[in-house]
Amino acid sequence: MDSGLERTTRHPWRLLGEMNMDVEKLLKKLRAVIVKGPATARNILFSQFDYWPTRWLRNDDLRNLPIYCVSIPSATRRRRIIERQVAEMGLTAFSYVDVVVCAHLNLVELKRQELYDDARANSFHGRSLTLSEISCSLSHGRAYDVIVSRGHDVSMVIEDDALFIPSRLDRVDLDVLPPDWDIAFLNSFIENGQPRRRIADFLYYGDAYTGSCAAYLVSKKGAQRLSEEYKPVVHAADGYAGRDDIVRLMYYPDCVLNGSVCHYYDNTVQYIRESVRI
Repeated sequence: MDSGLERTTRHPWRLLGEMNMDVEKLLKKLRAVIVKGPATARNILFSQFDYWPTRWLRNDDLRNLPIYCVSIPSATRRRRIIERQVAEMGLTAFSYVDVVVCAHLNLVELKRQELYDDARANSFHGRSLTLSEISCSLSHGRAYDVIVSRGHDVSMVIEDDALFIPSRLDRVDLDVLPPDWDIAFLNSFIENGQPRRRIADFLYYGDAYTGSCAAYLVSKKGAQRLSEEYKPVVHAADGYAGRDDIVRLMYYPDCVLNGSVCHYYDNTVQYIRESVRI
């Protein structure tokens, strides 16, 4: 057992290490503010108070839509913030889908159980998927299975770092979705500038963009297909839902922010990677 003197002499070094980590985090956030603008500073400030501005959702179709949040039970802060948004927006059919925890996975067992195909993953991506990517795909797969089992015509899937923008969600009109749609991203990673193939209002075809699984709508047909094909895993969740052979749409600008990417949270939903960090 350490003596009191030994503990005392080590404390300054520990504190110095913690200060260095805080400085690194601060510099990272400052760089993000410079690159992304004042909205990032707002998000960082809000995050310090666990606050995100929401209000009652006027869009009855979305307010009563089945919403499934992929989350780990130990993510108490994230769940507290998402539940506050759900209450303030009046969402009536919200529930959690517990994640497949990365720390519980074993690559050999995943291959043996045909839950992951390493050869196909390498053929698509030129590398093996990480356990965190596999766990995230399997977790979204759980949501697809639930949606199919309950027979929903349209559902929403979100990750637990989602930050809703009610003013944009109020504009979402489910009636203008084309008959053959599979998935409509409420958050997207734009690759080639502003979208071009407009369907109506701020709904576009997503052929030139990478979808984000931070938040998306899924049709009955889309959920059925996604549920049938997610095992064995060969893509990360974003790539699986956004691939070319799926009829994917996107809303632009985003109706739901990825709280990790916009620096409200310190790390991404892939935090499932650790037991809480991926």
